[in-house]
Amino acid sequence: MVVDRKPLTGKSTIQEWTMSPVGGPVIGQFLAAIGQDESVLDQVKNLPLETLITVSQGQLTQENVDDLVRQANGGVLPEPEVAAPAAARFAG
Repeated sequence: MVVDRKPLTGKSTIQEWTMSPVGGPVIGQFLAAIGQDESVLDQVKNLPLETLITVSQGQLTQENVDDLVRQANGGVLPEPEVAAPAAARFAG
């Protein structure tokens, strides 16, 4: 049985990344490469991955985020989700 899973993106939270069987190892390898471990993520686990670009003081770039997203999604950078217009929720 194949289970469809929501792709991990820069908008996925750190917790979603670390809890994912695919994303967890990807994040772990990145942290190891920069001399860190997952404990540095404890205080930011509810933030989207892309937020770390700002708070990491240059240790994480947009290019890094794109690379992590590709690694977690079989080499593909998923299309960004487009939110439905608010009026569409009330149509019909």
